[in-house]
Amino acid sequence: MSGIATWGLDNTARDLTGILSTLVQDQPMFLKRFPLKAPAASVKHEWLEDVLKPRSASFTDYAAAEGKFTVADAAGWAPGDILRVKGDPALFRVESVTPTSIAVSLLAPNGSAVAALTDLTATSGTLIYDHRPVPQGSNSGESLFSQSGTEYNYTEIIRGDVEITNTALAVKTYGNENAMPYQLRRAMLTIMRQANNICLFGHRGSSSPSALAPGRAGGLYFFGTQPGSLSVNALGAPLSLKLINDAAQNVLDAGGNPDTVLCGPGQARVISQLMRGQINLTPGDTRRGSFANMIVSESTGQVMDVFIEPNLSSLDSDLWVLDSSSLGMVYLRDRQLHSEPATAPGYDGQKWTILGEFTFEFKNAKQKICRVRGLQDSAAALV
Repeated sequence: MSGIATWGLDNTARDLTGILSTLVQDQPMFLKRFPLKAPAASVKHEWLEDVLKPRSASFTDYAAAEGKFTVADAAGWAPGDILRVKGDPALFRVESVTPTSIAVSLLAPNGSAVAALTDLTATSGTLIYDHRPVPQGSNSGESLFSQSGTEYNYTEIIRGDVEITNTALAVKTYGNENAMPYQLRRAMLTIMRQANNICLFGHRGSSSPSALAPGRAGGLYFFGTQPGSLSVNALGAPLSLKLINDAAQNVLDAGGNPDTVLCGPGQARVISQLMRGQINLTPGDTRRGSFANMIVSESTGQVMDVFIEPNLSSLDSDLWVLDSSSLGMVYLRDRQLHSEPATAPGYDGQKWTILGEFTFEFKNAKQKICRVRGLQDSAAALV
């Protein structure tokens, strides 16, 4: 902010990204969780998805006498593969494969009750690939090449104009409100709040931006509620540590690492109530009250930061658990947030424009973001 206050009003465009980052860090805004990434090369910004999920296949029938699983597609499986049935530690070796079946032999019970092929009674479930032993003197191995999927978001232009007449600039009353640096500083705060709203509630446009159709960037509620996204339905129950850890487990099972709990002020108060027995105040504390700003995940043993977003106070029934490594803010190349003089020739005043074009990354949103929905109103939960 001090950088703006000392500007001279010469005809020079000024980069505001550093100032925006400083302002954001001082505010309770979800936007601060979005680090700047490499510039976008197009208005349709694409990125590679990078979650490595366990290789698995669902089976719809099991012939115990033959040790044969019926699957929809056995592509990628080969004799020699070691696999498990989800929920059981017994190991099986693949003996033969057809397009729709996988025949196995029992390799080791591994402490399971399955001591023979006929002991496995499940008629449906999931086969999980474990590994493939390789003999000595091999001249080829398992093909580990994989083509990552892609996702995209469109860039959105954000703009604000500050215009003051020369008369107003000459009148020095009401503090600094007639000063251009003061007005630019206030405009930056407005721009920052708009960008924060976009990263939360923005809806990605249906087509690429053009001169006739402004670009729209998708936000958390767009990417986090897509078909196939992770979610936990609280069914009207009050927020509990179990619900938070259920969401964290969903992220972990999908290949993510849950490290952030995002909620509004009301549900943050509920979390503090739940964690009250674990909040320690030292004798030197001079502030009253208690606040829980972290939760230890029961799934990973790692700390999840509790991040409070004031804009979610109007969506009190929602809470989000996410892997913050999925988040990023991207400016279109050479279109970073900046200010520039825009005074028309002959105008009796001064006009400056704040302008930038950016978008947000939500990498692997279907694996790294889980919504807890249908929570009881926090006011009722706190009674």
